[in-house]
Amino acid sequence: ELINEGKIKKENIEIDYAGTYNERVYSEIQKTKLEDIYVNKGLLSRIDSVKLQDKSDILLTAVWNYKDSQGILGGKVLTYLMLQKPIIAVVMGDTPESELKKLIAKVNCGWTYEQANHQKDFENLKEVLVNLYNKKMNGEKIQIE
Repeated sequence: ELINEGKIKKENIEIDYAGTYNERVYSEIQKTKLEDIYVNKGLLSRIDSVKLQDKSDILLTAVWNYKDSQGILGGKVLTYLMLQKPIIAVVMGDTPESELKKLIAKVNCGWTYEQANHQKDFENLKEVLVNLYNKKMNGEKIQIE
């Protein structure tokens, strides 16, 4: 949406993915027509993975939070916290106020989009992404504030 709205220029961003091939991820990339800025790095060693994350401006993690399966954080978040990079968390599921959202708010290290709070969180995420993009385009360092 932000590219279609002219708020972000596609040629100024890159989406790096490291890990085993994930059909769901690639399907979303295709659906949103981002194949030309998507780089699949494949499965990386822990050292190479951390190096890639350290070079990134924003770190993305995705987890779930359903009524029958809550409290999921994912080990990646601990590495992200160590790197002190802004985190964007995407939480799929039907239950709001996930543990990950609470952690990110408490540590003030990023932003969370929860599917259970789609209407509010989606607009907030769009605003956050535009602000981060503008900082980067203005030569400012993107960091946790």
